[in-house]
Amino acid sequence: MKPKQNRGRGKTMLHNANPAPAVPANAPAYIPETKRTLRIGKSLLRLLKHPSTHLFLVAFAFYAIIGIFGNRVYDMADYEGLSRVSQAFSAVFGRNPHLSAIGFIWPPLPAVSDIPFIILLRPFHLEILGGTFMSALYAGFTMVQLNNILKRFKVETGWRYIWLALFGLQPLILHNASLGMSETPFIGFLLFSLNGYLTWRQERKDSGIMMAGMGAWLALYCRYEALAWAAIMAVCICWNWLFRTGKTSPEKLEAELLSYLVPPAYGFIFWVFLNWTIMGDPLYFLTGPGATSNTPDTAQTYGPNHLWYYAMDSIGGTLKLLTEEVSFVGPLLVVASIALLLFIVFKKRWIDFDFILLGWSIVLFTCMIGYRGYLPAFSRYFIWLIPGGLIVTGAVYSSCEKKWMRLAVNFSLIVLMVFPIIHEVGKKWDLIEEPMPQKLLLSWIIAGEQQSVSYENDSLGEMQMIADYLNAQPDDTITIVDHSISMSLALMVDHPKNLVMTTDMDFFDILENPIGRADQILVPYPSFDARGRSQVLKYYPGIYEGFETWTTFAHEFSSPLPWRLFTINQTTQIGN
Repeated sequence: MKPKQNRGRGKTMLHNANPAPAVPANAPAYIPETKRTLRIGKSLLRLLKHPSTHLFLVAFAFYAIIGIFGNRVYDMADYEGLSRVSQAFSAVFGRNPHLSAIGFIWPPLPAVSDIPFIILLRPFHLEILGGTFMSALYAGFTMVQLNNILKRFKVETGWRYIWLALFGLQPLILHNASLGMSETPFIGFLLFSLNGYLTWRQERKDSGIMMAGMGAWLALYCRYEALAWAAIMAVCICWNWLFRTGKTSPEKLEAELLSYLVPPAYGFIFWVFLNWTIMGDPLYFLTGPGATSNTPDTAQTYGPNHLWYYAMDSIGGTLKLLTEEVSFVGPLLVVASIALLLFIVFKKRWIDFDFILLGWSIVLFTCMIGYRGYLPAFSRYFIWLIPGGLIVTGAVYSSCEKKWMRLAVNFSLIVLMVFPIIHEVGKKWDLIEEPMPQKLLLSWIIAGEQQSVSYENDSLGEMQMIADYLNAQPDDTITIVDHSISMSLALMVDHPKNLVMTTDMDFFDILENPIGRADQILVPYPSFDARGRSQVLKYYPGIYEGFETWTTFAHEFSSPLPWRLFTINQTTQIGN
């Protein structure tokens, strides 16, 4: 019997060789996680205390006040900024409200950005200021981005604010930031892109390359020149890869290029898709009415007495145009590029050549457009000379190892940025007949773009005169008017839904068959500019002279280029 017991005990011991883990006698009680509170007040307070917020608010208030003062006191507006406001107004409050009223010729973001301000200002009948608030908002954003970039270039705080002030006081910057121009968000998003690029370049953060791509995409939705920036920055990413040390590979470069290029590439494809599906032409933004190649303000129409004309199909003429604009807008980019090239060659900092490429990218693209003969004769197309100059100067500053060299850069920058202010303001000084300090302010704002500011030709006063006449008519009077010529009229009339404008989806149908669908038609004076822009004059070339028998002359508005109002004879037919 004992052997059996021993075998049984042996089996028992073998069975318990790998016992299950013991369970604690007293398991800890479950304690739920403490609910996290949303500290909105503290977060908002921290945001308001941040230096970037202070810079943003100061810049926004500065440009908004200047724009409001210039518009309300002196009827100051820029055609380009006013046209974006008018398009945004038509998209919300027009006779035929639809988002595509913002147009498919120019990139959409500036006009879309005007919409919230127009809605807020509508109860006060101040929609015309929507552009001022839009550009002032983006000017604050631009200042914050430029400040962050200068930090990365190791510019000390005191000097950094001097750089920012000189940038913000440039007449072209002041003009664009206070009058609703598209260049302001364009510059802001390019600097946002550069900020991301520097984050990637200096810290190797993937988030930086995504920021660079997003900035290029948003800049493209402001101005088409961003295509040049997108292409050049892709080259700069490859250039950096050539000098990268440590663990890297072609596959890593490919991934970074794709991360950067996807936002602007898909953004551009989407814009082409919208042109194709809505307007029926994927390249409508290049060929449609109002496109640079179809408007009369391009260089090819000015004739041999104009500098822009000589740039067309001429490398020498294009270089002469560039030289002229550099001397007008400011020579900082040229001087800084020469200085940085010296550092690159003598210190063998070949990697820094990317800053020269980025600094000149937009300027050289603009010169190429001038060479083709499609560049409108406005100095604002060369505005990138200003931020581009600061970028290259920042790269020079970061290369200076000795204090006296940095001091020399600072004083050189002051001279090179004060010069264009004095030069541009001086050109308008004798033409402004206002007492001080208004004379100084008006000369400063108008200096950069004297050709397109309403203060000089009273175009807002002309539109107000027409609006007063229409407001005195019965409330149900329907008027056909060309939006591209009368941009501010819709903002001034009491009943904008009574205007049949170019932005309406059925405008061309009504223009072709107006009888029974409209009561009168406004016709601009057939100047060279109006014949190139006005759809009314293109469709009925002799209407201003009274050659269309289905119209009857009703009124002429007294101005240097007088508009005429014709009533539509409801009992006749087109062509009789």
